[in-house]
Amino acid sequence: MDTETIVSSVDMVPTVLDILNIEKPDSLPGISVLNDGKLQERDIVFGEIYAHDFETIENSMHYTIAVSKTHKLIIPDSIRKKDERIQLFNIDKDPFEKNNIAEGNPEKVDELRKEIMAFRSK
Repeated sequence: MDTETIVSSVDMVPTVLDILNIEKPDSLPGISVLNDGKLQERDIVFGEIYAHDFETIENSMHYTIAVSKTHKLIIPDSIRKKDERIQLFNIDKDPFEKNNIAEGNPEKVDELRKEIMAFRSK
């Protein structure tokens, strides 16, 4: 089992297109999981969790997530999840995400938060 390669659900369509030998449009996000070289170059993926009754991105977001090769950051929405705390896990040492290390690692939280902001500004 591969526990080091970072993949995302956005990789599903590029993978199917690759299997069908159809060129992926440049505007389509994701990487074919059959392209080992590009997967190895990937350092981080992002995710978002929304309310079931989706209105708009900003009005429906519950969590923003960044997963790097070593860490996972989960940021709760400051309005809809105001009683929840930011969570940071070292997924190498804590693959079951039992120990939130956000408080003791503000520099890693800031680093991943900046990555999220850069990704969302695209």
